[in-house]
Amino acid sequence: MRDKKLSMLIEGAIMIAVAEVLSMLPTGFGPYNISIGVIPIILFAFRHGTIKGFLIGFTYGLLKIVLGDIQGVVPLQIAIEYSVPYLSLGFAGLVGDKIRQAAKRGDKAYGYIATGTIIGCFARYIWHYIAGVLYWGHFAPEGQSPYVYSLIVNGGSMVVTTIATIIVLSLLYANSKRLFRLNV
Repeated sequence: MRDKKLSMLIEGAIMIAVAEVLSMLPTGFGPYNISIGVIPIILFAFRHGTIKGFLIGFTYGLLKIVLGDIQGVVPLQIAIEYSVPYLSLGFAGLVGDKIRQAAKRGDKAYGYIATGTIIGCFARYIWHYIAGVLYWGHFAPEGQSPYVYSLIVNGGSMVVTTIATIIVLSLLYANSKRLFRLNV
């Protein structure tokens, strides 16, 4: 039992490291940013479930804060934009059992991968939307409401991130279902 916990913690640390490396790659176009660093966090949530996904996501958000990879004004804003949104990616783990079972049987799980990714990314988006309204709304073009501005900027980034994540995780699943099982 202890070995399983230790291997899960090591895997979580590796996923966080991979997420941070991926987040350093330039993936923005216009006002939108594809956050490919979410891919290993969501994969971890698929493999280990929601609660452990919350833990790894939260730890990843804290790492971003510690590394200074943030644009923060006040502590509440930093929590709303970093620790809580990455924690929210753990919601992807709600369908983790279905994905693991399908992988074990060799069945398709693309619908579950898409569903889990949408759930996790949308949960993360809610927090970025709130921060966009509260802290970044003053960047809205003249005459545009901060609510609409945050919806467009954060919503657009969420949509492209979600699509990219679904594609990458589906390709990984198609080529190695073992990645989605716990007993690799």
